[in-house]
Order: sequence, then C-alpha cells, then structure tokens
Amino acid sequence: MKIGILGSGHIGATVGSHWSETGHDVMFSANDLDALASLVESLGPRASVGTPAEAVAFGEVVLIALPAPVVIDVLSAAGPLDGKVLIHAANGFGASAVTLAALGERFPGSRCVRAYNTLQARVLENDRHREPPYALLLSGDDEEAKRTVSGLITDSGFAPLDIGGSADSVRQDPGSPLWNNPLGEDQARAALNELRTNGDMGADPIAIAVKALADRGSDDGAWWLEEVTRAVFRAGLSWRVVEAKWPGFRADFHGFDPDAVAAMNETELARVESDPNVIRNARKLQATVVNGRAMQELLTEHGGFRAYLASFAKPTEAAEDLAQRFKFLGPSGASRLLLSASRSLAN
Repeated sequence: MKIGILGSGHIGATVGSHWSETGHDVMFSANDLDALASLVESLGPRASVGTPAEAVAFGEVVLIALPAPVVIDVLSAAGPLDGKVLIHAANGFGASAVTLAALGERFPGSRCVRAYNTLQARVLENDRHREPPYALLLSGDDEEAKRTVSGLITDSGFAPLDIGGSADSVRQDPGSPLWNNPLGEDQARAALNELRTNGDMGADPIAIAVKALADRGSDDGAWWLEEVTRAVFRAGLSWRVVEAKWPGFRADFHGFDPDAVAAMNETELARVESDPNVIRNARKLQATVVNGRAMQELLTEHGGFRAYLASFAKPTEAAEDLAQRFKFLGPSGASRLLLSASRSLAN
C-alpha cells in the first residue's frame, strides 16, 4: 500500500518507519525535507521524501501527524483528497482541536478515520509487538476505511480496537480516560464499556484493574514482588531491554521470594550489582531488597495481596499507597504495575 505522511515528527516518523519495514511504500513530508534524508536512507527503497502535496498525491492512505492548528490549512493546500483514507492522528486542545466530524465536513470526498493519537511516540516505538499487544483505538463512519486502518495498526505491532463512529471519536481525545493510557485489548474494552455505562469516572482503568485484581488476582507474594521490581526497572527503559535481562534478575533474587530477598546481605547484593546478567542500576538493585521487606510487611499486615487491594475504600487509593510503600515505584510505576498485573488475568 502507498502511504503519505504529513508531519514527520515523533509520531509520523515512528509509524511511517513501522509501515515501511512491513512492506508498505511510504512518502514522508515535512517543512525541512533535508532533515528526513537520513531517516529515508535508513529505511531503504520503500521510503521516499516529498512535499506535502507530493505525499498526498502519492498515498492511497494519508497519515495526518501535524500540529492540530495547521491541519486544515496544510490539507487544503495539498491537493485533491477525494477517495483517500485520511488517518487523523493530530491532537489539539480547546479551540485548536480538529474533530473527526469537522475534518470530514471540510473534506467531504475523503474517508476519515481517527487513529494513532492515543499512544505516545515512545510507546509506539518501544512497545510494538509486545504480548499481549497494546490496543490502538480507531473510529470513523466509513467501515471499509476502518478495515484498511485496522490492518495498518496490526502491521505496526498493535491491536486495533474500533470504538465506533465519528461521534465516538471524542473518547480518543486528550482528557479521555482512554487517551495516553497503554492498555491491553481486554482492558481497553472493559474501560470503554465502563465509559459508555457510567461516564468518565466509571472508566478509570486503574480502578477497573484494582477491582479485578482484588477479586481474582494472584495472592502470591513472590509474584507481586517480581511485578513490583519489573515496574521499577521499566521506568525509562524499553520493555525489551528489561525482559532480556529478566532471567538474571529472577536467578539473583531467589525467584523473588519476599523472605529470601529481604534477608539478602551486603555481600550478596554486591555480587548482584556486578552481575552482567542484570541491569546494573545499584540504587534500584538495593531498592529491590528494601521492597522485599516492604512486601513482607504488607503480607503480614493484610494476610494476602488481594486482601490488601480490597482494603481500600476507593480503588485508586491502592495505586497511591503502592507508590509510597515501594521504593522507586512512584505513581507512574504503580499504575504500570496494576495495569500489567490485570492484563495477566486474561492470559
């Protein structure tokens, strides 16, 4: 398939690269065409560079990865759009936002689909083809166009989740519980169902995760300490980097048995810190022993991890407590921990 890319910043360059690598012909465009030379050269003969007008003329599909305030002007100047599938990935706030409906009304001959706007570029780059894959939402009124975009989402390493027509695309916009929130397909469906039933407050994915984990999650302290440690080390690193080292972590930290980890002395910890089979971040490795003791205390206090999660009047308070209880976990890590743990329920 031939695809034109309007805007070759983080989103456009990342997604266009994925498509080129999976066999699609891609033409990138941006204000500074010379700046794209190295990207295009690295991708090989299926990638090319041109002006916005050339990219639109080239593509059966056009990815709009532009700043929202310039979307209409750039498209208006780029040439005929009739029959082309426009993937609207531009996010705007307030008056600068361009809704999917507004895009379709302005260019009535085009076939508009909202997609690639709900995940950050670093997630699109680092977390493609993970198992289970993250959901990438899409919406629009043209069913055939959505099937085309769904195929491209799959090619780029994510699970397409059709949330409805153009009127439903607001659930992909900044401020929605589904925006900027990496979720597995089952989690995203559950959050979407809650959003449709109870509104924004009911669709909080963290609350959904805590309720599910308290009801049927693992009660194994070793399993939870391993997940806490994984979340701590995932901060700032690709999941692939962490998973490549994980067998070393599991061996050095006694299968993450809380009692064994809590009992590790300075000599044993120094050996771990020099082990090339782990990520040698000394502060986080030391924190793993501290967190083993914190897990011991949690299990002693509550009798099990599920009882701990169920003890909170508001499910979101569990994330706040986890962030404070476990060293270097923090709010983002606590959210990542709970969402990752809840994804395991579907496996």
